[in-house]
Amino acid sequence: MIQVIKTLEELEALKNNWENLFTLASTATPYQAWHFVMTTWQVWHKSDDKLYIICYNQSKGKAFDAILPCYIDKEANLHLMDYMTDFCEGIIPDPLLECYDMYYEIVQFLEKDKNVHSLCFDNLRQGSRLMAYLYGLGGYSKIEALTGYTIVRMKYSENNQDFVDSIIGCNSKHRKKLRKVINDIGNCTMCVLQNTDPYPEKEIRELGDYMISEGMRTRAYLDDSFFAYFKNLYQNGQLVLMLLYKEDKLCACKFMLQDKHTNELVSWVVLYRNNKNNSELAMLSLDYMYKNGIFNLNYARGVYAYKLSKFHPNVYILNRLRVYRSQRDATMDLGRIYLEKMKRLIYRKLHGK
Repeated sequence: MIQVIKTLEELEALKNNWENLFTLASTATPYQAWHFVMTTWQVWHKSDDKLYIICYNQSKGKAFDAILPCYIDKEANLHLMDYMTDFCEGIIPDPLLECYDMYYEIVQFLEKDKNVHSLCFDNLRQGSRLMAYLYGLGGYSKIEALTGYTIVRMKYSENNQDFVDSIIGCNSKHRKKLRKVINDIGNCTMCVLQNTDPYPEKEIRELGDYMISEGMRTRAYLDDSFFAYFKNLYQNGQLVLMLLYKEDKLCACKFMLQDKHTNELVSWVVLYRNNKNNSELAMLSLDYMYKNGIFNLNYARGVYAYKLSKFHPNVYILNRLRVYRSQRDATMDLGRIYLEKMKRLIYRKLHGK
């Protein structure tokens, strides 16, 4: 049985059911936690977007057995919640990950709902069962690579001198370079805060203002909504803050999400005064994680050369799944995408960008 949640009041009432399922769903990430989804929707959704939370249960009258946190945009495309979200996924308990009947029922339901024109699920990780089944069951489906993400993996050993020895992808030459960076860190300290600690709002805003003044970020990005959003998530236990100080001045700040399913921290958003501060905080973060038994640092969406060369992380692909009602719809969408790319190319040529 499928039921669609379309109002904030219904989403609020779903909280306990959602959180119970979340603990049983090892493929769900911190971006699918109830409070994260609720807060993110309230802050970032566009005026034309409409809630469309797909809820599935095997027996009528009982609590839902799986949830897909979705919305419909102004063009009637169905999306998994993807605002400010590096990894999209359903809240599907492990025993249902291979439940053909569930995926089939979802596809049949969507095909009958004329309010849904097509499906566009972004930021799906390799191995996503949701992606695989919907691709297989959809009549006109395609999967394309969007970007990548990286994970620095560590392994504990009594023979390790420090966290540098624990990084799986590094050899002796790489470790020597990392230790040189550590030796150059100098007089700085790192502070780790969780929601039981006061939120350093003034310092974080000052750091954001510094980045704006130096042209490193725009005011449109680091606006009041940005700061209020992260404060809300922190105070509700969704974030871990890692702060780098030099002479009592905040020089870098990481907003981290903790994934207890995979024993990892997700490096989500970073503010910093310069690249050196960013690098120093990365080193101290890994040291803290290793000492506290957290052995995976997920750098999330995006693959950057400096991370690859410094930490030699594992690299994975993030995908987009598209499912259309007909071949005609698929062809028209491909044409639209091509035209948009051509417009951007022509604009850059005309403006020298």
